[in-house]
This record gives sequence, C-alpha cells and structure tokens, in this order.
Amino acid sequence: HKSLEVSSQLLALGADCRCSFSGKCGCEEAMKFMGCIKSACNSGRCSCDNAGGVADHFVNACGQMETTCPASGILCTPTAATCGQLSVVRAGVAQPLTSSEGQSAGSTTIEEHKKTMEASAAGAEASLAHTASAQARRPGEFVTMLLAMVPLLIFIGTSTWVYLKHKEMTNAGIKVKVGWKSAGCCCLFCISLGSPLSLCFPIDEDVKDEAA
Repeated sequence: HKSLEVSSQLLALGADCRCSFSGKCGCEEAMKFMGCIKSACNSGRCSCDNAGGVADHFVNACGQMETTCPASGILCTPTAATCGQLSVVRAGVAQPLTSSEGQSAGSTTIEEHKKTMEASAAGAEASLAHTASAQARRPGEFVTMLLAMVPLLIFIGTSTWVYLKHKEMTNAGIKVKVGWKSAGCCCLFCISLGSPLSLCFPIDEDVKDEAA
C-alpha cells in the first residue's frame, strides 16, 4: 500500500480518541483505525453521542478516511464504515447480513416452509385415508351389529308368543302341561330359535285331564 500525508483533521480526530492511522490506504488499515474509533466511542474516550452530527467522531473519522483514501472504496454511513469485505458497525446497531448470509437465511426459510407444507399435506392425506377407511367399515359394522341382534329379537318374539299362547289357553279354561311343544320350544333356544319360557308357561293341552 502507498503511504501518504495524513490530514491534520484526521490526526486530530485520532488524537482525541487515542487512535493512530498507519498512513497506508488499504481496507485492513482503514478498518483497523475505525475499529479503534468505535472502541473509543464505546468506552467514552471520544464524543459519539450525536450520531451522525458534527460532534460525532465516528462519522467524522470515517469521512476523513474516505477523503484521505478515495481510491480505497471506503463507504461511510451514520451506522457503519465499510471497505471491501470488511466493515465496522457502531455499538447498538445490528450488522446487516451479507449477501451470502441473506441467501442462506432465505434458503433455510424456504426449506422450512416447504417441510411444513409437506408435513401438512401428509397429515391431510392420512386424515382422508382414515376417514375413507372408517366410512368403508361402517356398512360392514352395521350388518354385523344387525346379525348379532337377530337371536335377541327371536328370543323376545318367541317368549312373547309363548306367554300370550299360554294366557289364551288358560283364559279359555284349557288345562296345560309341559309336553312336546313346550319342550321343543325350550330345546330350540339352544340354536337361538326358541325360548325356555315355555317351561314356565306351558303351551301343551293336558288331554288326559280333560278325559278324566
């Protein structure tokens, strides 16, 4: 790097903040000097309260560096000093992401969003499959339940018929007994086609009692 005569204003700013410039116009030397100015601002060695104003040593020092080394490409803002790939950001100011970091963060966000959408789609497909499976099972479940109720319905029907038949015969003055009809109705209960109630309410006519 080429040495040059440092301006009196830059020397004065450096002296106020106890910083010295090497006199070489390179990004590394310039940012090293601005880093010292930043540290001096943070420690209170020099006045940097009036951010961007006349009394702001950080802004003034960067401006003098930009004037002293115009070919170095030094860029100054109220919040940062930049030269090439190097930068010095004032205290309390978030350093912006570089282009590569921004692209990486954007890519990560897109990937996360894509994964979330894929997970949601998979969940929706699973829910639809479960609903379809449940709907497909419903007719079969209904038939099974209906078949399970058939023996109960037969039992209720035959028991009701046996009771009403017994009551009809006794109201007519007919003597009843447990005969082949009553026994057969009870035996059919074993195959869910009869009722044991016929033993308590017989439905066979007692012919012998009538002959006597």
